[in-house]
Amino acid sequence: MKILSIISLAAGRALLFAVSIQGTLSAKSPLPEEDAFPQTTITVTFDSKAPVAEHAVSGFLSLINANTPDPPSELIKPLKPRLWKNAYHTNYARITDSVNGFDCPTVLTTLSEHWGLPSHNPPPPPPWNDDLNPDWTLWESFCAYHVNVHLDQGFNPVWNVWNEPDGSSRWWHGSEGWTNLARTYVHAFRAMRQAYLDHPNFDVADMVIAAPGFADWGNAYAFHTGFNYWYGTPLEAGFDGFLNFCTANNAECHVVMWHEFWEDYVTEITPKAAIMKSIVADHMVQHPEINVQRFYVDEMVHASYPFPMDYHLSPGHVAVVLALLEAAGIDGACRACWTDRYGFSGNINFSVDSLLDVVYCVDPYGNPVLWPPPSYSGDPEPYKPRSHYWVHWYYAQFEGHMASLECSYPPQAGFATYDPQSGVYQALLGYSLCYAYVSGSPVYGYETTTTDLLFNGLPNVDALGRLTMREIPPTGWDPLDEPLIVIDREEIVLKDGSLEWTLPEMKRGHAYVIEIGEIEPGPVPDVKVNGLDDDFSLPAATSLSLTVSLDPKTHAGDAYDWWLSATFNPGANEKSFWWRWPGFWSLSSTPRSVFSIPISLRAINNHAIAQAVLSAGEWRFTFAVDAPDGVYDETFSDAITVTLY
Repeated sequence: MKILSIISLAAGRALLFAVSIQGTLSAKSPLPEEDAFPQTTITVTFDSKAPVAEHAVSGFLSLINANTPDPPSELIKPLKPRLWKNAYHTNYARITDSVNGFDCPTVLTTLSEHWGLPSHNPPPPPPWNDDLNPDWTLWESFCAYHVNVHLDQGFNPVWNVWNEPDGSSRWWHGSEGWTNLARTYVHAFRAMRQAYLDHPNFDVADMVIAAPGFADWGNAYAFHTGFNYWYGTPLEAGFDGFLNFCTANNAECHVVMWHEFWEDYVTEITPKAAIMKSIVADHMVQHPEINVQRFYVDEMVHASYPFPMDYHLSPGHVAVVLALLEAAGIDGACRACWTDRYGFSGNINFSVDSLLDVVYCVDPYGNPVLWPPPSYSGDPEPYKPRSHYWVHWYYAQFEGHMASLECSYPPQAGFATYDPQSGVYQALLGYSLCYAYVSGSPVYGYETTTTDLLFNGLPNVDALGRLTMREIPPTGWDPLDEPLIVIDREEIVLKDGSLEWTLPEMKRGHAYVIEIGEIEPGPVPDVKVNGLDDDFSLPAATSLSLTVSLDPKTHAGDAYDWWLSATFNPGANEKSFWWRWPGFWSLSSTPRSVFSIPISLRAINNHAIAQAVLSAGEWRFTFAVDAPDGVYDETFSDAITVTLY
């Protein structure tokens, strides 16, 4: 099958970046064969020395101003937002109070939305006033004014100069193409920097400014390569040229930023970020003064374009996006806003990027109004979480050291941590809706897979624990009160710091939360021959003394099956003797337990079993206790091999 590069779709046009990107982005995984068995593997490796989770990509785009109610803090605060993108606003104190109430440290505000767009009535002039004879006075005054208005109210956001300047309705380009985009940025930087220098309560070191904010990463990459497919003259050398233009004009770019919408290539989120970081790193080798400090994806997760799949309502897809952004080392991200179920558009529909199901009515002017009002105390409840809300909730609640996670199947990904405070190992797993888009058609993954999970880095002792699994199904626009508990504290056995466990059905579009906790050491059997623990050899005429010990740990009084065996010449022709209460050996090819029924564990110290002279050959003695089900599986065991010559 031919491997395709990124297809960037914009305004009905398709562009194949085949030359520059091939070999840099990860190749597509082969598409599933019809008769292939849908078996996948996810390996999670925990490390108590790994970095601590910071939930860097927890963020949202939602309007907060004097005319809209705040979303309920009790629902938003647990999501631990780290970045909040707010578009139009005038009441800065209100924004500060609201975002502080969510414990969100950073607000991203957009100058282009304040300036206005061609679609506005009346449309504003271009920032340079005249395309042929640019005059930047009005634009610079505008930028300085907004800095001062913000800072005077104690509000210091991250500044986004443009939002989606690659959109077909944007006028940032003019006949000079991307060059005017760079000029707009440089003039904004100069005016804003001077405003910070002149302000009595802030300093230029407090200013953080971001670019380019493209809606399509493909356009950002085209910007990088100097390729421009429908606007005017491209900026020389593309994104490198933009950075060079900034450097030549003493302008800094503190945050490199783009949107991540093209869900048909969701698995390329990580390599795309690597490309952007590489471009910046190469530039900063020669020009560290550009001062790039962070990388943001300021809008993520598309609604339904290019085909109606409602990505933004899919818990599995959202989980994959969060996981891949984490893996890419993105420093901040925001969910994107889309038209809600009632047709109210954008970031004014109160749903916080569709996370919440909201009860509306319409005022006499046709505007959406929250119902019931915040003071209303009866039913219906105005806000209820939808299913993909819970993906953000668990992502934010996972504390402790981050784990590495590898998936054999590209549409599946996840995020995992170990929390030493609670002793819980936890993983959030997702299965995205689609992972390729070939010849104008989506390529879906399997409807379900059987997924083998391998957890490494657990306590390196034979131990017992409890496993809980929750499923987050896609409920669309309807709320989900809480995830479904599929497995509730099932007892599991950890061997040598690992657990192998199978998820029988991992469904496309669903997310799963797996928690391993209540881990405690299992019983410790011990078997010795002639007082020795390790394998050894000696002459056949030597008398052997067999003793056993048992440390029940915290399981004293719990019923277990007991087993004690002596196997002669282990292998195809072996003979196994099973010690039975009250004190005899039984030759049997079928395991025979000591007591025939489960017996409570108790402490035993060097209990003498037998003393004898045995035939020459290899003898393996095994003492084990395991689950009271009559099945011999050596869950907790000790063995020693003695070779008689």
